[in-house]
Amino acid sequence: MRRSQTAPAAVLLVLALAFSVAGPTRADPDVYAMQEELERTFLAVQSAESRGANVSGLVPELNRAVSLISEGDPGSLAEARSVLEEVNSSLPALVAEGESKLLASQILLLSTIGTFAGFGVLSYLYLPRLLWRTWLRLKGDWEVSASQPRQADRKADKNGADKRSRR
Repeated sequence: MRRSQTAPAAVLLVLALAFSVAGPTRADPDVYAMQEELERTFLAVQSAESRGANVSGLVPELNRAVSLISEGDPGSLAEARSVLEEVNSSLPALVAEGESKLLASQILLLSTIGTFAGFGVLSYLYLPRLLWRTWLRLKGDWEVSASQPRQADRKADKNGADKRSRR
């Protein structure tokens, strides 16, 4: 019997301790709502970053909102709400700026690739002509004449000519 009476008392003691540490207070509904708002704002900031926005300036503001929400008093919750509204209001401009920078970088990349491809095609088509024309301008007035054969070549020629004449 003693054991059955202590079990419910232990359960009640554990539950009371749990609720006293993390139990609901008067500000909790507001805190929960602010935490949900913070989560939505964080997801919006994350989405903006994935679309090319520079959100490094918003991170300290989000951290400030987290610390204000963790305080839990009504004044800090109101300030956290205004911080989150400020962050949310700045997101569309940052997203537009990020998308324009992303578009500009893509245009730059494509134009660079196009320029190199164009130079490659033009080089393939016109470089041989240009090189031969330059060669002819520089060396075109040269005359080519037969040089004196070497001694070994003369002997080979004589032997070859002798063999041919005998036939």
